[in-house]
Amino acid sequence: MVAVVAKLRAHPGRGGELTAALLPLFDGLSELPGTPVFCLHEATEDPDTVVFYELHRDETAFRAADDAAASSLGTRLDALLAEPPEVTICRPVRLYGLTGGHP
Repeated sequence: MVAVVAKLRAHPGRGGELTAALLPLFDGLSELPGTPVFCLHEATEDPDTVVFYELHRDETAFRAADDAAASSLGTRLDALLAEPPEVTICRPVRLYGLTGGHP
């Protein structure tokens, strides 16, 4: 399995616009069966920061989701982001709450 944590910071006062721009990513998830978890969070103490958590079955599923996101978003986020996204790719060690219990 492949997990991804991404933090995106909008220009001051534009966090809501950033969230709205990211919501269409959820529309194509049914076409990505290798991505059982895809969560968008708004930081409670910084309304201009959003955090994604994604879990993918394998590298192939991760690449498919990444390609779909790039295709869907294009350059729409460029004007909203105050800085480049911080992306961390992880290897899950143990899971709770998903079928299978562990990778």
